[in-house]
Amino acid sequence: MELGDLPVPYKSQVTDKVQAGKCLEIKGGFKLTFITPDFCVNLLSKAETLDPPVDPTTEVVLQFRVETTRSVFPPVLKTEIVVNTFQNSKWGKEARYPDPFGLAPLSPKILDMAICFAQDHFEFFANNEKFGEYKYVIPVDHIDHIEITGDVTLQQVNWKNKELTKESEEADFYHPVGYPMFLAGKKQKRCKKGRVRKYFGKLSERCVPCCK
Repeated sequence: MELGDLPVPYKSQVTDKVQAGKCLEIKGGFKLTFITPDFCVNLLSKAETLDPPVDPTTEVVLQFRVETTRSVFPPVLKTEIVVNTFQNSKWGKEARYPDPFGLAPLSPKILDMAICFAQDHFEFFANNEKFGEYKYVIPVDHIDHIEITGDVTLQQVNWKNKELTKESEEADFYHPVGYPMFLAGKKQKRCKKGRVRKYFGKLSERCVPCCK
């Protein structure tokens, strides 16, 4: 964990193996700018930075960045989050998500985000709300450096382990502590008068006569 006023660009070596069950938390703020602030997180392999010249062996396991485009008519700014990977000297297929931070010119915002590592995909959180996923292209245990650039201030860059509850282990999934969970299921029917619901194992249930 690193706390305090951290330098930007921020560069750090990852000493522990990255695997499913970890989250990278980044906290700070977006600076007041006349245009939408730049922001980029690179999770790198075989390199400390994407500054040119880029070594041909460099891998970007994940690039997470803010991109703003301007339409001529009507004159509208559109801000999105773009994620992608870089391997064999070329970029892969990107994914785009609506801006979860509410970024705008002349409007500083809080930076509170997390990149969490599931079994086969990244999960993205902003202000404690999940807003996207992205399938792994390069194994995440290749990550050995972090690079953060842009019009931001940094107060915290922290690796955090996810904690598993007994229920989530039985269900063969996990969820990061401190982030919201969304559950879905079928509506349970009520038993008729004089009967109660009884469970027969994990997946079997039925209404039976009530004991007097």
